Amino acid sequence: MNYATPHYIGSYQYTRTETATAIAPTVGRVRQLDAKTKGRQPSAERQTEIRTDSNVANAILKCTFLPKLKTAKSVQACQKTERDFYKSLSRLAEHYSIEPMQTKDFDFPYNITLAMWDMETKVKRTNINWDSFKLVQDSKKTYLTSEERYNTGTTLYYIPIVPLFKMLKDPKRKKNAQLLLSVCSYLYHIAQIPYYRQEESYLYWLYEMMNDWVEQDEQTDDIEKYKCELRNAEYTGDKIEQKLFNRINLQVFEQRLNRFKIADAFDSECWQVAHNAFALLTEYPNATIFRNAL
Repeated sequence: MNYATPHYIGSYQYTRTETATAIAPTVGRVRQLDAKTKGRQPSAERQTEIRTDSNVANAILKCTFLPKLKTAKSVQACQKTERDFYKSLSRLAEHYSIEPMQTKDFDFPYNITLAMWDMETKVKRTNINWDSFKLVQDSKKTYLTSEERYNTGTTLYYIPIVPLFKMLKDPKRKKNAQLLLSVCSYLYHIAQIPYYRQEESYLYWLYEMMNDWVEQDEQTDDIEKYKCELRNAEYTGDKIEQKLFNRINLQVFEQRLNRFKIADAFDSECWQVAHNAFALLTEYPNATIFRNAL
């Protein structure tokens, strides 16, 4: 049995719904309410008050107002810097026989940076001993400095002090210390190897520079440790120098070498070093390490 209702799409007619006629009631028929209309009562909870963050008012205090890039004074300073720089660059280019790139048409300070890069590139090609350029500015003028370094093929030698100082306090190595004391005395008096407690030595200057840095440094946590190490270096160096200065170590050099007994590998190394030093002293009693230096 088929209960489906057929729908004919092609011939389907839309049936209009009947519109009911509305009748407006008369005023007299409006009924009165039994009670007065109740107004909306305020909530017991107050509305959250919205305020501007207190930090906003002080935010201007955190702002940084940068100065103008160019004022009348700064423009004059830039112009003077450029004049000084190009004057120094011209002298430097003449010294190295180099034709510099034309960079004056570029804006400051890019023109200076570009000119220095160009000079560095060209000087490296023509001078193997050239090391670096530096732009120096003082209260009066701006100028370029050039640094050259020449490898002489030599090595700086210094007398090892701390191992000798420790061996002198060790009863088991006292004989080693005495033998090496004669060796170091030869290096100190005859070979004239620089000693770091001598003011004319390069190493002395390094110690003085480190001492100045430590004295002026107030932020490093281990500053007292560094000061203590420098004081110990001064004390150790002064004590050993007193022993090296005594020429008795040269007079008994051969005697110590002949009486020294070798018991282990360290003794053997000490004896070999002393033997070589004594051979040099015997063959070249007045020769220093600077004999062939130019």
